Amino acid sequence: MEKPGWLKVRLVSVPPTGSETILQTESENARFTLLQPGFFESSLDEPLWLTFDAAAMNVFDAGIARNLAL
Repeated sequence: MEKPGWLKVRLVSVPPTGSETILQTESENARFTLLQPGFFESSLDEPLWLTFDAAAMNVFDAGIARNLAL
């Protein structure tokens, strides 16, 4: 279900890592790697809706191989 103001992504990978789960997602023009506390179950290619807390984000620019300040 669409959520106004949220970003729609699709789930492309969910490697198990123990007490946290890494979610690898992509939108039409960007890729996002998310850290989810605990376990997360969903099917690959499943649409997910994201909203972000800028204070909790790390933004990495692969072109210059650096984290960006927000």
